[in-house]
Order: sequence, then C-alpha cells, then structure tokens
Amino acid sequence: MTGIELIEPTASLHASFMRSSAEWAGADQDGASVFFAAKYGWDLHNADDFVQWVQLLKDLEKPDFALPEGFVAQSTLWLVHGDEYVGAASLRHELGNDFLREVGGHIGYGIRPSARGKRLLAGRSER
Repeated sequence: MTGIELIEPTASLHASFMRSSAEWAGADQDGASVFFAAKYGWDLHNADDFVQWVQLLKDLEKPDFALPEGFVAQSTLWLVHGDEYVGAASLRHELGNDFLREVGGHIGYGIRPSARGKRLLAGRSER
C-alpha cells in the first residue's frame, strides 16, 4: 500500500475513523488516545463529540494548553491513505509520570487491523 501520509487529526475522517474503531472490536487503539474521549464523556460515534475530541488532540501539543491532571503534552498524527484513516501515532513530549516512564514511553502507535501486513509505504513525489 503506497501513498500513506501523516496528517494532523481531522474531523473530516469521522466515518473512516469509526470504521477503523469497529475493527479493533473494543480493544484499545494504541496511539489514537481514545481514552481522552472516555475521560471527558464523549461518544466518538457522535459527530459533535468527535469534533471536540479531535480539537483536544490538536490542543495537547500547544505549550500554553492546560493539560488534564496526570497527562503530558503530546503531538498526535494520523496515518491516512487517501481519505481513509489507517492509524495513529502519539509522540509524548516528556515522560511526566511513572506509567509513561515504566510502560508507555515517548511513542504510542497503532495500525488498524485491516491495514496490517500490507507493507505501508510513504508515497514518493515525482520530480
């Protein structure tokens, strides 16, 4: 599979993200930071809640953003193929608690089950 791009999270991929979510069958989507939706009581099936969650993912990397207690700043990127959500990567700016130091680390990532084993490659630009 070629033509993979890294982009900032966007609400325009709501339907694709939900299809990916269904593939995980209730398991945690590594790197996607879905736990923030649960923390705030957002139902990601609801478009308005999804918009709020996407905005939070973007805000978490801003230096002036008031982080939720116990969380650290992070940058989240989504892997997409055309208009299809493929996966996510979360890059934590610091390891600010014992869980991250011992288990979580600086990088969390996950690829949707249907995209695994397909040799994901970044597209090459023609020059």
